[in-house]
Amino acid sequence: MEIPQIELKQISQKEELPFYELEKDLRTGKAVILKNSLRKIHPVAVGKRLRCKINVNLGVSGERINLKKEIKKLKAALEYGADTLMDLSLGRRAGEIRKALIKECFVPFGTVPIYSITQEKTAGLSRSKILDEIERQALEGVDFMTLHCGLRKKHLEYARRRICPIVSRGGAIIAEHISKTGRENPFYEYFEDILKIVKKYSITVSLGDGLRPGACADANDKAQYSELYELGKLRKKCLDYGVFAMIEGPGHVPINLIEENVKKAEEICDGAPLYFLGPLTTDRAAGRDHISAAIGASLAGFHGVSLLCAVTPSEHLGIPDINDIKEAAAVFKIAAESVNLAKGFNSEREKNKEISEARKSFDWEKQFSLALDGKTAKRKYKLLNKNKDKFCSMCGKDFCAMRKFSECAGVK
Repeated sequence: MEIPQIELKQISQKEELPFYELEKDLRTGKAVILKNSLRKIHPVAVGKRLRCKINVNLGVSGERINLKKEIKKLKAALEYGADTLMDLSLGRRAGEIRKALIKECFVPFGTVPIYSITQEKTAGLSRSKILDEIERQALEGVDFMTLHCGLRKKHLEYARRRICPIVSRGGAIIAEHISKTGRENPFYEYFEDILKIVKKYSITVSLGDGLRPGACADANDKAQYSELYELGKLRKKCLDYGVFAMIEGPGHVPINLIEENVKKAEEICDGAPLYFLGPLTTDRAAGRDHISAAIGASLAGFHGVSLLCAVTPSEHLGIPDINDIKEAAAVFKIAAESVNLAKGFNSEREKNKEISEARKSFDWEKQFSLALDGKTAKRKYKLLNKNKDKFCSMCGKDFCAMRKFSECAGVK
């Protein structure tokens, strides 16, 4: 966990957290830094006392493979504010896709090694295959890895009681391996061997939730919490080995259970940074799941989640296209901004104040420059208005509230 002092100082300033407090959080595992020691990128820090950040997932499936499109998606995700990216590619070209994306990526890059190990098959989860693949990806520059280590043989009975037993792709692969072989989860069995490898490259382990709830009715159940207790124990091993670790979270969780879900994870995992997919607050938002997930992400972030994984409109329907990626990144950037404003970060407060001042004075260009998605704001303004007047087409000149009050009260 040795980090260059100059990088720590830069992070301290950017995150508005005193240097000694940042060091303390890193030392105790309450914050992590995402950066492979072989990569020449600016490190990104993740932790409850730091800014809430967003991750965007990329990747091809066995059904659809197009490297050029994935690179365009990557660039779009970065343009729309992704703090980190993950490649979830499957199939025979997964390695080729991963290496090409890493070359184009200037933010921390994550993977799920089990996808490449199995290549759509569940046979061959041997110790050598697992360790070889993790080392291969480490040498390529992967900054953080999702490892489904907490799903144990004893947990499968709890999953069978659910409406949607297992919705995690990695979790399902491991469950099938356990069922076919009768053996324990190999990622759990070889966990200490894995830690020895990732430590060499300063890779952060993202402890995956193979039993995350995929239906609101399954939220906060025995399957989820049983795995979470295992993740808490594995996280302690990470600390003992000097390896950074994040804890992944659900999934589908109704609004009234989100706070409990976050607090439980914080308690069990002793304040480790939390990385949540959404959560989606309803199961019925197909086609607009990014909105349901952003609602849940805002609440989860406010209650303590550090990294929000963007969900696209295509969730549950198919592999996302470039417009889905843009929409997901934009919506989740709003969620993260809302969290950071609520957490009281000075820069967010100032920018919100500035754009409100610009709105009051009808300074359209400044509003566009300060907006989270200024391009979209400017395009919509031009489409809906003929001139850059001191009013817009919503109310018109005579009924614009700010114009009317400014004129009658002499406000400048």
